[in-house]
Amino acid sequence: EDAGISEQIVAYDASLEALHMGRTEIVPLAEHDIPYVGIEQCSLCHQSATTHWQTTPHSRAMATLVEAGKQYDEVCISCHVTGFREPGGSVTGNHNGLADVQCESCHGPGGLHVQPDTRDRIIRDPDPSVCMTCHVPDHSPDFNYDTYRPLIVGPGHGGI
Repeated sequence: EDAGISEQIVAYDASLEALHMGRTEIVPLAEHDIPYVGIEQCSLCHQSATTHWQTTPHSRAMATLVEAGKQYDEVCISCHVTGFREPGGSVTGNHNGLADVQCESCHGPGGLHVQPDTRDRIIRDPDPSVCMTCHVPDHSPDFNYDTYRPLIVGPGHGGI
Protein backbone atom coordinates (compact mmCIF):
# COMPACT_ATOMS: atom_id res chain seq x y z
CA GLU A 1 0.00 0.00 0.00
CA ASP A 2 1.11 3.50 -0.78
CA ALA A 3 1.32 5.53 2.46
CA GLY A 4 0.06 8.70 0.80
CA ILE A 5 -2.97 6.97 -0.69
CA SER A 6 -3.69 5.24 2.62
CA GLU A 7 -3.66 8.62 4.39
CA GLN A 8 -6.08 10.02 1.82
CA ILE A 9 -8.43 7.08 2.32
CA VAL A 10 -8.35 7.52 6.11
CA ALA A 11 -9.03 11.25 5.70
CA TYR A 12 -11.92 10.49 3.33
CA ASP A 13 -13.44 8.02 5.80
CA ALA A 14 -13.10 10.62 8.58
CA SER A 15 -14.86 13.19 6.40
CA LEU A 16 -17.74 10.74 5.87
CA GLU A 17 -18.04 10.30 9.63
CA ALA A 18 -18.17 14.09 10.13
CA LEU A 19 -20.77 14.38 7.36
CA HIS A 20 -23.07 11.64 8.65
CA MET A 21 -22.76 11.90 12.45
CA GLY A 22 -25.79 14.17 12.76
CA ARG A 23 -27.90 12.45 10.11
CA THR A 24 -29.71 9.92 12.23
CA GLU A 25 -33.37 10.44 11.36
CA ILE A 26 -35.07 7.22 10.30
CA VAL A 27 -37.29 7.39 7.20
CA PRO A 28 -40.80 7.63 8.67
CA LEU A 29 -43.38 4.95 8.00
CA ALA A 30 -46.24 5.88 5.70
CA GLU A 31 -49.75 4.53 6.25
CA HIS A 32 -49.24 1.21 4.41
CA ASP A 33 -45.55 0.60 5.17
CA ILE A 34 -44.66 -2.54 7.08
CA PRO A 35 -42.28 -1.84 9.96
CA TYR A 36 -39.04 -3.67 10.60
CA VAL A 37 -38.92 -5.47 13.94
CA GLY A 38 -35.28 -6.61 14.21
CA ILE A 39 -33.50 -9.79 15.21
CA GLU A 40 -34.54 -9.56 18.86
CA GLN A 41 -38.21 -9.85 17.89
CA CYS A 42 -37.53 -12.58 15.30
CA SER A 43 -35.60 -14.63 17.85
CA LEU A 44 -38.60 -14.86 20.15
CA CYS A 45 -40.19 -17.43 17.84
CA HIS A 46 -37.23 -18.48 15.71
CA GLN A 47 -34.53 -19.22 18.28
CA SER A 48 -32.84 -22.07 16.42
CA ALA A 49 -32.64 -20.00 13.23
CA THR A 50 -31.26 -17.07 15.22
CA THR A 51 -28.69 -19.26 16.92
CA HIS A 52 -27.54 -20.52 13.53
CA TRP A 53 -27.52 -16.96 12.07
CA GLN A 54 -25.13 -15.94 14.86
CA THR A 55 -22.57 -18.38 13.40
CA THR A 56 -22.69 -16.77 9.94
CA PRO A 57 -20.80 -13.78 8.52
CA HIS A 58 -24.16 -12.01 8.10
CA SER A 59 -24.36 -11.64 11.89
CA ARG A 60 -21.03 -9.76 11.91
CA ALA A 61 -21.56 -7.65 8.80
CA MET A 62 -21.43 -4.29 10.57
CA ALA A 63 -18.35 -5.26 12.59
CA THR A 64 -16.45 -5.83 9.35
CA LEU A 65 -17.16 -2.22 8.37
CA VAL A 66 -16.10 -0.88 11.76
CA GLU A 67 -12.84 -2.85 11.54
CA ALA A 68 -12.18 -1.34 8.10
CA GLY A 69 -13.22 2.18 9.17
CA LYS A 70 -16.07 2.16 6.64
CA GLN A 71 -19.04 2.40 9.05
CA TYR A 72 -19.99 5.83 7.62
CA ASP A 73 -19.56 4.94 3.95
CA GLU A 74 -23.11 4.61 2.64
CA VAL A 75 -22.00 2.50 -0.32
CA CYS A 76 -20.79 -0.09 2.20
CA ILE A 77 -23.45 0.36 4.88
CA SER A 78 -26.31 -0.33 2.52
CA CYS A 79 -25.35 -4.02 2.41
CA HIS A 80 -24.18 -4.39 6.01
CA VAL A 81 -27.38 -3.32 7.79
CA THR A 82 -31.03 -4.24 7.42
CA GLY A 83 -33.57 -1.93 5.80
CA PHE A 84 -31.10 0.78 4.79
CA ARG A 85 -32.97 3.99 3.92
CA GLU A 86 -36.25 2.09 3.94
CA PRO A 87 -39.23 3.40 5.94
CA GLY A 88 -38.67 2.39 9.55
CA GLY A 89 -35.31 0.87 8.65
CA SER A 90 -31.77 2.01 9.31
CA VAL A 91 -29.73 5.02 8.24
CA THR A 92 -26.09 5.99 8.51
CA GLY A 93 -25.40 6.73 12.16
CA ASN A 94 -28.63 5.14 13.41
CA HIS A 95 -29.00 1.46 12.74
CA ASN A 96 -32.26 1.39 14.67
CA GLY A 97 -31.54 -2.09 16.06
CA LEU A 98 -30.97 -3.32 12.50
CA ALA A 99 -27.17 -3.54 12.29
CA ASP A 100 -25.92 -6.58 10.39
CA VAL A 101 -27.66 -8.64 7.71
CA GLN A 102 -30.63 -9.76 9.79
CA CYS A 103 -33.66 -11.90 8.95
CA GLU A 104 -35.56 -9.03 7.34
CA SER A 105 -32.76 -8.35 4.84
CA CYS A 106 -33.86 -11.50 3.02
CA HIS A 107 -37.39 -12.14 4.28
CA GLY A 108 -38.70 -8.55 4.20
CA PRO A 109 -40.04 -6.36 7.02
CA GLY A 110 -41.61 -8.48 9.74
CA GLY A 111 -44.07 -6.03 11.26
CA LEU A 112 -47.10 -7.93 9.97
CA HIS A 113 -45.52 -11.35 10.49
CA VAL A 114 -45.30 -10.82 14.25
CA GLN A 115 -49.02 -10.05 14.51
CA PRO A 116 -51.04 -13.14 15.57
CA ASP A 117 -53.54 -12.96 12.70
CA THR A 118 -51.01 -12.28 9.91
CA ARG A 119 -48.17 -14.75 10.52
CA ASP A 120 -47.96 -15.69 6.85
CA ARG A 121 -47.05 -12.12 5.80
CA ILE A 122 -43.32 -12.79 5.25
CA ILE A 123 -41.19 -13.99 2.34
CA ARG A 124 -40.55 -17.60 3.38
CA ASP A 125 -38.27 -18.56 0.49
CA PRO A 126 -36.48 -15.48 -0.86
CA ASP A 127 -35.55 -15.41 -4.51
CA PRO A 128 -31.79 -15.71 -5.19
CA SER A 129 -31.94 -12.22 -6.73
CA VAL A 130 -32.24 -10.86 -3.16
CA CYS A 131 -28.68 -12.06 -2.50
CA MET A 132 -27.47 -10.44 -5.69
CA THR A 133 -28.42 -6.95 -4.52
CA CYS A 134 -25.34 -7.04 -2.26
CA HIS A 135 -23.27 -9.92 -3.54
CA VAL A 136 -22.18 -8.14 -6.72
CA PRO A 137 -18.97 -8.95 -8.62
CA ASP A 138 -17.16 -5.81 -7.42
CA HIS A 139 -17.61 -6.76 -3.76
CA SER A 140 -18.17 -10.52 -3.85
CA PRO A 141 -16.29 -11.72 -6.95
CA ASP A 142 -16.39 -15.37 -5.88
CA PHE A 143 -20.05 -15.41 -4.87
CA ASN A 144 -22.00 -18.34 -6.21
CA TYR A 145 -25.54 -18.77 -4.87
CA ASP A 146 -25.52 -22.57 -4.99
CA THR A 147 -22.19 -22.71 -3.15
CA TYR A 148 -22.94 -20.11 -0.48
CA ARG A 149 -26.62 -20.77 0.28
CA PRO A 150 -25.85 -23.93 2.28
CA LEU A 151 -23.64 -21.81 4.54
CA ILE A 152 -26.56 -19.64 5.70
CA VAL A 153 -29.14 -22.36 6.18
CA GLY A 154 -29.19 -24.38 9.34
CA PRO A 155 -31.41 -25.72 12.11
CA GLY A 156 -34.79 -24.01 11.86
CA HIS A 157 -33.69 -22.01 8.82
CA GLY A 158 -33.96 -23.00 5.20
CA GLY A 159 -35.73 -26.29 5.65
CA ILE A 160 -33.04 -28.01 7.67
